[in-house]
Amino acid sequence: MRILSISTLFFLLATTCVAPIKAYAQSGPWFKSQDMDARLIAGSGNQAALQIKLAEGWHTYWRIPGDSGLPPVLSWAQSENIESVDILWPAPSRKKEYEFNTFGYDGLLTLPLVLNKKDDAQQTKLDLNAQIMICNEICIPQRFEAKLDLDENADVSKEDLTIKAAKEKVPQETSQSLAIKSVIAAKDSIVVTVISQNGFDDIDVFPVIEEDYTALTLPAKIEVSEHDENQAMLRVDKGGEFENLARELQNKTLSVIVTQGETAVKQSVQY
Repeated sequence: MRILSISTLFFLLATTCVAPIKAYAQSGPWFKSQDMDARLIAGSGNQAALQIKLAEGWHTYWRIPGDSGLPPVLSWAQSENIESVDILWPAPSRKKEYEFNTFGYDGLLTLPLVLNKKDDAQQTKLDLNAQIMICNEICIPQRFEAKLDLDENADVSKEDLTIKAAKEKVPQETSQSLAIKSVIAAKDSIVVTVISQNGFDDIDVFPVIEEDYTALTLPAKIEVSEHDENQAMLRVDKGGEFENLARELQNKTLSVIVTQGETAVKQSVQY
């Protein structure tokens, strides 16, 4: 029987075990404060996400906050190998703050991110400086920093599932149960015709004038069709901000999000 020397064994082990050892996860440390926590996670490819965990009773704001509040401000200027970062915004929910209608989130918010890297072959480091407003009975501006060094050998299966679930909350053009048929702008309101297979309970509309970073915030008035119980007109009045809404929309883009439970659809119209 042939006996291998110890040096030969070490040589064989070194030359056969060449596969990289995968890291356990791809998530940064939590920034912690009394009323919120935040961290970055990264998935496969160019996928990442910012997670914000709000204490019970607290909420933060959508990219268009509504009648009050401030949108999140996220800076990636200190990151390495990052050209830009695109945010995929999950559909918001309506909040009633005194006489104000606002749009935002509570609980655990996962914001999917698309990383536009300068060079896919280079090491990437995320360095986020953020400012968000969180509110309960009072509103508090929160500043925090979150960092994450991306590791191409990390096992990101758990992070991929988390990001996939968050992307499912981002409004789509259509869904199996909910669709926007048309959007019409008049002087005093917009009328959104919607088809829903689940009736019209728990339905809401979020219209945004993109160029002005402003929204129509009043709740929709719902009129179900006499001829089709799955179709309804959702009328959103302009409120006191605009004298003539149709004229205000000339040469601008109106984005309309309709939500029903966990389902959200979106349509954009250029006037």
